[in-house]
Amino acid sequence: MNKNNGTKIAVLGLSALAAACGTTDKTVSNPAPDNDGATLSEAKPATEATLHKRLKALTEVRYDTSELMMAMCYSMAAPIQENYICPVCGDSTMSTSYQNGNVHSIRKVVESIKNLGYDAILDERQFCQHCSGKKTDYPSLLFKIRFSPDQEYHTEYSNLEDDYRYVLEFLQSSDKKDFVKYVNNNIHTAQKAIESIKKMTGLTIK
Repeated sequence: MNKNNGTKIAVLGLSALAAACGTTDKTVSNPAPDNDGATLSEAKPATEATLHKRLKALTEVRYDTSELMMAMCYSMAAPIQENYICPVCGDSTMSTSYQNGNVHSIRKVVESIKNLGYDAILDERQFCQHCSGKKTDYPSLLFKIRFSPDQEYHTEYSNLEDDYRYVLEFLQSSDKKDFVKYVNNNIHTAQKAIESIKKMTGLTIK
């Protein structure tokens, strides 16, 4: 084989490989997934009608009625004073490490709800002396959510992380088996979760 023939064969081989694999300018990289493994571009929130049906289906499950073992109670240590830094204005307000940790955890859950494609807002205004115009001794987080752009936001105050986690689990569990597993198939936990979901979202069982 002469040198020219060898070069032609090599070029043809590279062309065939490029055709099989696709060229780099046609390759589309996938966006990075969020913490729950779903990409923002793939998020397709369920309609309000679908969520009503999903909630109703969860109430019809025959959950285990066995009592769960209760955790032992422990005395809490005195809260450590710590400044709360407002994510809106950047000002600091005296708070505690416990309150700040709770807000941070709930903020992450709400971000996960938003990553599913839902229009949700966490209003932390009461925690900021500058944004609220006063120092509140017992500030509350305000959760807002709606399921279509022409709706008013449903609003609810809650500082309980469980309230937000129940909503997240409900919204991402299209298969009721996932929700049943999340509440350990326990009727008491399920009832608590369903009441939280109704309270936080405004969804009802028709």
